[in-house]
Amino acid sequence: MSDAHGEMLALAVKLATKAGAGETLTASQQMVANILWIDTQVSPNGFDGWLYYTSSERIAATLRALEHLGCLRVLELVREALAIAGVDPFRMPNEQREAQLDSLVDEARDRLSEVDDRFQEAVEDCMATCQAFVESHQQEFAV
Repeated sequence: MSDAHGEMLALAVKLATKAGAGETLTASQQMVANILWIDTQVSPNGFDGWLYYTSSERIAATLRALEHLGCLRVLELVREALAIAGVDPFRMPNEQREAQLDSLVDEARDRLSEVDDRFQEAVEDCMATCQAFVESHQQEFAV
């Protein structure tokens, strides 16, 4: 794990703690928190888990955050995972998204697993991009 990755995982904990304490995250903090949530979920649970445990609203916000920060390889993989799973976070309410994921056949889950493997290769660059973003917004991330 790179230094950027480790620092971003530590930041993920700080941001989650802040949000859990009822404090509102800034727009920049929320974008980074959404991206870091992917890593903390896909690493142990795969895209299957991230898609299930992440609201449609947060998935849509994560897509926007990945594009905004320039984590394009991860963005491409998220879009691929969404296509495999048949999930459209912009149009599906949470109940429909969960039902869709519950109905996935083994072949689709195997294909998602292949995307998981490629995610592990792409996430380091994304964490470095997040780190640069955080450093450029230093005051905002003094949590």
